[in-house]
Parts: sequence; C-alpha cells; structure tokens
Amino acid sequence: GTRSSLAGSFRSDKNSNFSNSVSYNLAFTVELKTGETKSSWGSYLHASTGTGVANPTFFEMFGFIPSSFKGNKDLKPEHSNSWDIGITVRSDDSRWVGDVTYFKANLEKEIFTAYDPETFVASSLNSEDDSDRSGIEVSFSASFSDAADITAGYTYLDSKDSNSRTEVRRPQNSGFIRVISMFHADKGTGVLSYSYTGEQADSEFVYATPADRVDLDSYGLLDIDLGYQISESFTVFLSASNVLDTEYVEVFGYRSPGRTLKLGVTASF
Repeated sequence: GTRSSLAGSFRSDKNSNFSNSVSYNLAFTVELKTGETKSSWGSYLHASTGTGVANPTFFEMFGFIPSSFKGNKDLKPEHSNSWDIGITVRSDDSRWVGDVTYFKANLEKEIFTAYDPETFVASSLNSEDDSDRSGIEVSFSASFSDAADITAGYTYLDSKDSNSRTEVRRPQNSGFIRVISMFHADKGTGVLSYSYTGEQADSEFVYATPADRVDLDSYGLLDIDLGYQISESFTVFLSASNVLDTEYVEVFGYRSPGRTLKLGVTASF
C-alpha cells in the first residue's frame, strides 16, 4: 500500500490593540504508486497551506527620531496566506533526492515605509492592495560516495507589490550548489559552496533624481570552509568567504564585504 502523512497546527491570538486572529498550517505527503514491479526509486506528492498574521512593530507605530521617522498608531496587522504543491523523487537508499515545487503567496495590508520628499520625514502605512508572490523551486541532492555529498537548488520568483511592480530585493532567479566532503578518517570536513543571485530592483532614495527604483546587477559568491579535528577536544578551521573577491551590491548605496579569511580553533570539553 501507499504511505501518507498529515500534519497540522492552529493558533489563536488574543490582542488588546488589534482584532483577535486565528491562523493555521496544514501539510500532507502521499506516496505515489510506481506499479507492481519493484523499483529502485519512489515518488511522493506533497502539499501545504497556511495563514499568518504579523502585527506592526513598536517603531512602526510610535516612530523613532521624530525629525526623520514618524509613527503611525492607525496601522493594521499584515495577513498572509500561502500554498504549495510539489513532487519528490528519491532512491530507495535515499542516496539521491530530487524535488520540484510550485508555490503561491498573498499578503494583505502589507506595511511599507513612505517618504515625503518635501519634509524628508518617513512613516509606515498599510498597502490598500495585495502583494502576490509565486514561483518554482527545484532542488537536488546526491551522495556519490561515503565521503562526498552534493546539494543544489534553484528558485524562480515572480513577486509583485501592491502597485503591481516587482518587489524590491526579490531576485527573479537565484540558486546555489554545495559540495561537502569528509577526509582523513572523517576527521576533516571540506565545504565548497557557490550561490547565485540574479538581477533585482531596489529602492532609490536620491531625492535629486525623479527615479525611485534602481537595478542591481547579478552576482555569484564562492565560499570555502575547512575543518580538521586534531584531538577529541580541539578542531582547527579555515573559512574563506567571497573567495573570488567579487564586487556586488545587496542594498543600494552600500558596498558588500570583499574576500574574508578566518582561521581559528574551537574547543569542546
């Protein structure tokens, strides 16, 4: 017969400042039959759905630095609902696993920061229209030997704000690949990872220009982490971030760190 699982949770919030709310999460997995013949792999259908509520923060409601950010006591909580469905394929020994998932999410009353170019004072507001996000995630992991594993993932994201514009800092394409290897009787561990972030938009706060958006270039980062257990209590490690010293921007106007090297020892007793 087929194997299946179902999980769920419900949450009730009582709030003195906002309306009481109920949120939930449901998820299930069903094994798909592969026929009467024995197979070295299996496939599974999985899906989930859920809702959530995020209340305004203290600073959004009451502000900070009155000359530059004014609070808004009339803010309403954000409400989100989402669902996803996908298929997982794995070998019987779980040495390789692949998954494809489609997801969709909706955000109501999204809280955003509005700037007044005349007074230079900012304040938080609730969006009148909904924000929508949808996309596809693809992942794969495999063990090629007892000492090496590889994991990779890719995400395509279509994210629109309440004005039907692409949301800021939400790249349409992103992905990663990671290789983990054990050596010298499993005393040593090596991790090689590469992450990719595609082109994305960001807010542009230069009031002297009419534009309020700017495009950020895509970039890739290579990281290396090495560790070796020299005794039962001590492990030496070397961590190299952004090995290729790539110049990239995550937030408009701020340069991100270049190549970083860390060498150290950890102790446990």
